[in-house]
Amino acid sequence: MTDSRAPLPLQSRSRHPERSAPSGAGEHALHDPAVAHLHVRWSGGSAVVVVSGELDVACRAPLAAVGRLLGEWAQPPVVDASGVAFIDVAGLSALCSLSLAGEPVLVLRPSTSVRRLLRVLALVGWGPTVRAARGPDHAVVLLPAGPSDATG
Repeated sequence: MTDSRAPLPLQSRSRHPERSAPSGAGEHALHDPAVAHLHVRWSGGSAVVVVSGELDVACRAPLAAVGRLLGEWAQPPVVDASGVAFIDVAGLSALCSLSLAGEPVLVLRPSTSVRRLLRVLALVGWGPTVRAARGPDHAVVLLPAGPSDATG
């Protein structure tokens, strides 16, 4: 019996055209870092959203669509962010949009870019609440701010 929930490749062009592939990337590069790559893989019966490249405002709609599918499949939002080369506040917001019901978003293996943005936002008191799970290099849990949290 095949799983009808096959991987869903989605791509979004970055709004950062000045960024280019690292020198020497050539034809052996797995992807262009100026493109956000999104797909869902299945691991042990659970969905994992794999994101790589640049996460910015252009990723909001594709990630929201994946979030709706996760809701239909009754899967919690789990993200592998090890391949994220760039992320801004809009990209982080897009990641949080995977959580339709405000449940925590588990981010596995957050890249250096993701961890840096979370540290900066924590310093200024913005963004989602972050909890480390077995150390911030292994995983973090994002607790998206609810409507009542926005008013302060």
